[in-house]
Amino acid sequence: MTLPKSESDIKTQIKLEYNYAYQYMNPRRIQVLDRLRLFSNQRRDKELVGDTTLFTVFQTVLSQLYEDRLSVTFEPGHPDDTDKVDVLGDVAKYDFDKMDMEQVEYDWDWYTAFWGAGFLDTSEWNSKKKLMAPSVIDNATFLIDPDCTLINGDARGFGAARYWGREITFTKAQMRKRKFENIDNLKKGEDASSLQYLDKQQRRSAQNLGQSADMIYGENENIPLLEWWTIVGNEKWLFTTDLTFQVIVRAMKAQDQDEWPLEHRKLFPIPGDPFGVSIPDLVEDKQRAKSILTNLGLMHAKADLYPMYVYDRNSISPTTDLSFAFNKWIPSDGPVTAAVQPLPKQPIGQLVSYIMDTIDQAAQRATAATAMQQGVTNPTPRSANESVRVFNQAQDRISTGVKIFAWSERGFWKKWLKQYKRFFVSANSKFIRIEGPFGPKFIKITGDSFDFEEDPDIYIESKILSDAANQDAAQRLTAFNSLVAQDQTVNRRYLNKKNAKVIGGFDPSEVNRIFPETPDEMKAEQENYSLDKNKLVKIDINDDHNAHLLIHAKADDTKAAIVHIEAHKRAIMLQRQQQQQASQAQGQPQTQPGAQPLSTATTPNQQGQGSAPATQAPTPFNVQQ
Repeated sequence: MTLPKSESDIKTQIKLEYNYAYQYMNPRRIQVLDRLRLFSNQRRDKELVGDTTLFTVFQTVLSQLYEDRLSVTFEPGHPDDTDKVDVLGDVAKYDFDKMDMEQVEYDWDWYTAFWGAGFLDTSEWNSKKKLMAPSVIDNATFLIDPDCTLINGDARGFGAARYWGREITFTKAQMRKRKFENIDNLKKGEDASSLQYLDKQQRRSAQNLGQSADMIYGENENIPLLEWWTIVGNEKWLFTTDLTFQVIVRAMKAQDQDEWPLEHRKLFPIPGDPFGVSIPDLVEDKQRAKSILTNLGLMHAKADLYPMYVYDRNSISPTTDLSFAFNKWIPSDGPVTAAVQPLPKQPIGQLVSYIMDTIDQAAQRATAATAMQQGVTNPTPRSANESVRVFNQAQDRISTGVKIFAWSERGFWKKWLKQYKRFFVSANSKFIRIEGPFGPKFIKITGDSFDFEEDPDIYIESKILSDAANQDAAQRLTAFNSLVAQDQTVNRRYLNKKNAKVIGGFDPSEVNRIFPETPDEMKAEQENYSLDKNKLVKIDINDDHNAHLLIHAKADDTKAAIVHIEAHKRAIMLQRQQQQQASQAQGQPQTQPGAQPLSTATTPNQQGQGSAPATQAPTPFNVQQ
């Protein structure tokens, strides 16, 4: 094991950093784990009723955030990377399932909402499956530099953590598999003072489950360890030690020295605070108050069923006759109406109902988890427009949280790409399954697939916001189609493909199946290969020049491409000129300004659908001089 400095100095440094982080995190850890009993509705006397405001509000917000799936797209940062970046999106989609990201995202979102911040460890690469192995950190066992704002700081590194870590447990067999050292020097048995052990006991207590009285010893005994990331000699290192800081079983220099392999997600961030505000911060006191009022109301209802009485002891004797029984007769020496009467008490007033509603509204306003978002009909009659406005405004509040989540989502995919570039070298290869235009197919990717001239740009998009934008675009495109319905100069093929994508919702592969490439488009694609190499390609007078121009727009800006594109433009102008001359010679009306050449203007619905000879063959001419 190679260490950057003496072992005693490293142990001392880790111990000092651990104690400082522990003093910051432990009060928060105790507070949050105590709230877990409120969340699970277990912190109550069995004779009382627990309130579920925290659970209801939390699940409403969490479901909105989790349901709004964030999608990732990659855009090339260099012209030579276009084909590689096109495949990158397919690899990300394939890996999303293989990394179990649906469960990872849920756990990550849950910790973020309940603690105010969640952390995702991206340090490991699964060499067998050839992909990243992300791990959500349990905040109850997590320790962070109290002076940081974001784990990796801002764009200039301000507010970055100097150290962080978490307590873990492994059996000796698991440690040997991970090639840990000094294993035999570790003490046996699970430490009852470890954060992970205390966390398990607290969770069992929160669920009113039996707690284990004895620890397990033997082959499967868990040994508590500390996984600690820190800076030594201006370099990032990972050390794994026991909780007494006596034995170092692993020392590894970080592969990426630019940033920590940890992604930091927040819900309601506060500048300068690594955690910000959580949902329990906003709702806990409301639930406690509602629970008190609810149980007071319950006691009042019981008092109505079992009221107190005032009785005349001179009229009723013995008092045992006052105990309840069915079909019971009680003798009295005096007037029955005056012998016993209920003890009057104050009824529950409207003030209690007002306070309950106020508390409930305060929790909803703070989190945007309105009754409508919870799926509950508002008892107060509202107009349809008002209901829509309320729903949209709550949705806007939720979408703000989604946009904040996008910060960490982008960071995760950046680290995912870094992992591939670092571990998936040229000698590596694997197959991924994609949905092609003719069904599923497999493509092979190699390490060269991630060898970019410049790293691609990463964009994160909200599903709900994307759907809303697509719906708006579809409405505008539908209106536009009506406006240009009679315009013969419109490129109908391009517009139809746009309609299929925006209005029909088809993906590019499906659009290509609906509108297969025309001979002109295939020819233009082939010509692009030569134009990219700066080889001059002559045009054909019978080409569909507009279709060629669309395809050639994707070619590199070589001199040959520029000349070729200008030749197609000149051909369109010369076609118009010849058609006008032919019309004048035959006494026909001239083509109106702005109309397409006769070969396409006479069949506007077929424009862009392939090569076809002109209606009247023009005389030969050269446009590429």
